[in-house]
Amino acid sequence: APVPVAAPETLPDEIETLFKNGQAAEAMRRASAAAVGLTGRAGFQRNLLLAERLLDNRSGALALPLFRALLGQLRTTSLTQWEPAVGARCIRGYLQCARSSNAKIEDERELIDELMLLDPSLAVGLV
Repeated sequence: APVPVAAPETLPDEIETLFKNGQAAEAMRRASAAAVGLTGRAGFQRNLLLAERLLDNRSGALALPLFRALLGQLRTTSLTQWEPAVGARCIRGYLQCARSSNAKIEDERELIDELMLLDPSLAVGLV
């Protein structure tokens, strides 16, 4: 039987350092190589951490499609029922990234409403 892989709470130090040094593309390459075997919750959490780091490092062009993909996963799973904090982080990150990129947000009002239900504190500054 496969050994369950714990969801990462942080990225490896090497990858965090690359992000801090402005090497987002290299950080993404190394994170992808290190993520072999991560699926389900662990894979989602790792991708959310990557998207957040990209947003933090003003790499919106890379972060937006990743947040969009994560939002798609939220829609097809029950993640927000079991992990509302993770779902809220994903929604907030997507909204922040899309707004900073001046990207069209089809369902912005619904996303803000959902965020308000999951974690009103994360909606601060978005409404």
